[in-house]
Amino acid sequence: MLFAVKPGDPWNLSAVFIFLIGVSLGAAWQPSHRAANLDPARALGHD
Repeated sequence: MLFAVKPGDPWNLSAVFIFLIGVSLGAAWQPSHRAANLDPARALGHD
């Protein structure tokens, strides 16, 4: 629980927004990076 934080505080809203953008970019980057480094012929051979 945060004390002395108002619901519309612009600093906290921007910090949370930047944090959530960073988490979402990290969550999207990791699988796309793995897929980009995968050999397509090897991936199709496992079917």
